[in-house]
Amino acid sequence: WELALRLLAGIRQFLPRPGGQTCTEEMKVKSVLKEVELENSNHGGETVPGNSEGSPRTARTLPEIDHVLAQAHVLELAGQWEAAGQLYRQILTTDPSHAEANHRMGTVAQQLQVPALGLQYFEAALAIDPAKADYWIGYIEALFQAGQLQEARDVLALARQQGLEGNDVDALGKKIGVISPPPQANRA
Repeated sequence: WELALRLLAGIRQFLPRPGGQTCTEEMKVKSVLKEVELENSNHGGETVPGNSEGSPRTARTLPEIDHVLAQAHVLELAGQWEAAGQLYRQILTTDPSHAEANHRMGTVAQQLQVPALGLQYFEAALAIDPAKADYWIGYIEALFQAGQLQEARDVLALARQQGLEGNDVDALGKKIGVISPPPQANRA
């Protein structure tokens, strides 16, 4: 997976970054994220370890993070994407390396029709846990939805070389116009 991540990083450096786009939903997401950051910075508490500026933030324990993650998931299931995004952002403010929160934040961006905004979260989730098939599938889907078809195909090919397989992968391949490899094709 380390090789796959290096190749992915190489691919991403050549992809166009969205700039100057002012989408109403994107503005809503950014506004929600800013509110959460302000809320967190206004709370007193312990200094978060590894925070070089030493700014006070309320440190959360693992059970608290798991509880917030569960709450956010319930909001997602209810279609309350903005509220779920607020909670995922709270987790990421406390623990930027939380793979599942990064993945779910990418999914929220997709549901709010701003998949390009979600790419950074999917990339972070993959960098933290590249063995998770859902993270690859979400990332490839977001690339496709963001209009980056060739990049989606390239990443799918890379992920398949690293062992990503299954019905969901095959369905995604069909969706983006990639023919499924024959069984056992790359295991000779």
